[in-house]
Amino acid sequence: MIISVATKAQMYLDKINITDFVAPLLLRLYLVPVFWMAGTMKLGSMESTIEWFGNPDWGLGLPLPFLMAWIATLTEVVGAVCLFFGFATRWISIPLIITMVVAAVTVHLPNGWLAIAEGGGLFATERTMGAIQRLDRAKEILKDNANYSWLTENGSLVILNNGIEFAATYTSATLIGITGSNGKTTVATMIHKILKDAGNNVALAGNIGKSFAELVATKDINQFVLELSSFQLDGTYNFAPHIAILTNLSPDHLDRYGNDYEKYIASKFKIVMNQTSDDYFIYDADDLMINKWISNTTIKSQLIPFSLQYSFIQLAI
Repeated sequence: MIISVATKAQMYLDKINITDFVAPLLLRLYLVPVFWMAGTMKLGSMESTIEWFGNPDWGLGLPLPFLMAWIATLTEVVGAVCLFFGFATRWISIPLIITMVVAAVTVHLPNGWLAIAEGGGLFATERTMGAIQRLDRAKEILKDNANYSWLTENGSLVILNNGIEFAATYTSATLIGITGSNGKTTVATMIHKILKDAGNNVALAGNIGKSFAELVATKDINQFVLELSSFQLDGTYNFAPHIAILTNLSPDHLDRYGNDYEKYIASKFKIVMNQTSDDYFIYDADDLMINKWISNTTIKSQLIPFSLQYSFIQLAI
């Protein structure tokens, strides 16, 4: 009797084993966009990626950052393609595993695993648990002293593990914001070094360097040099750097903006939307798209163009 049942069970399993490929296929397809987005985002701002890999103060501090950054980036991009087509999946899994282990140990382990702090959970760290305590206290204060229903009508309150807008609210330091499609890291790093060598109490943060919010909370800084990506500017509403710098514009990260270049440019120009006449906007006067947007946008700050084609007098005229 037992043998008969076992035989029938085995026959049934033999019939359905043709679906054995479904589980690994679904896993592969799930990982494809994860690795593709991670790799292409690094590739889209390779200069910043290399800086982040090599800098020991605000980055990973890895040796041979140029080589390491390219290995990690190409591993993720090529890995996504291989996983999608099912080509050499076992071989590509080896460098992908190594890349993920390095990311887990050097980035996520010390900084937490979540972009938005969630109470408890498998990936909650001491930092995220501390954020939850503060969030609960903030909710209590708002419920007692404000119209909490109105505040949360369109969404719940959260505490981000990073955030330009949040940090800028709690500092009176002079803010120098640098954005653009290319050259952000170079310009930000150069300005930071010049100011630091001149004896200023200055810190480098934003898209590079240490967390802007953490520095505001733990250090007494007089000046911040902030590299700002379009992603970071998208989440700002009241942010207003005293000095805003736009290096250049070119089509980048358009997948985030529905392949609409104008939306991407609008995101970059958010760096000046809250500036006043006491602030400064430094921009590339040789960039046609920047000039077009300046002519069609109300900018209250003082315009300071730079150019390789024109003299300052010509630009002023």
